[in-house]
Amino acid sequence: MKESFWGLVWQSFDKVQGIIFGIFSLIFAIILWNLSPDWRIEVFWVILVFPILFFISIAFGNLAYRLYKTQKNKLPKVLLGKELEMSDEESKTICLLGSSDLFSHNCVVSIYFNNQGFEQLVGIGIVQNIQEDGKIQIIINYPIPSHKDIIEKISQNEGETIKNLIIKPHTSLEYLAKLITGGQID
Repeated sequence: MKESFWGLVWQSFDKVQGIIFGIFSLIFAIILWNLSPDWRIEVFWVILVFPILFFISIAFGNLAYRLYKTQKNKLPKVLLGKELEMSDEESKTICLLGSSDLFSHNCVVSIYFNNQGFEQLVGIGIVQNIQEDGKIQIIINYPIPSHKDIIEKISQNEGETIKNLIIKPHTSLEYLAKLITGGQID
């Protein structure tokens, strides 16, 4: 079923068996009313409406939970990498990421390379720009010297390397302290 809002509403209602309980409560209310027709109409409505509202509440609770799970902020994918000429003797690597609410302008990011399931820190950068379409531009300002080969592949937009990059909107306190004090990142 299509993952539209109304599709999710129907799936949530179906998941908590709302149709079965709704029909059951309607039949139950009619049987009780026929056995005791001298009951006041308010009791009929209570018996009819309470189970229906109860299961609709459960269905919408389930819907809210499912929407939360599907809409959780995920780390964006790296779309491309390239070399950015800063001056005659200096260049840096820039990456374009998909959109994400986890990132903000000028925030420090960590760049990891997924090497057979293990994430290796290959550099630290900053968010340079968040574009109108939500895509994020980051500059790798501080490459880890032992991973210069990976940074070079990123700047050449090497497909397999780009696919294995993970960009996180934070960095460790150890590396942040080194950046602040001007120490060498290794």
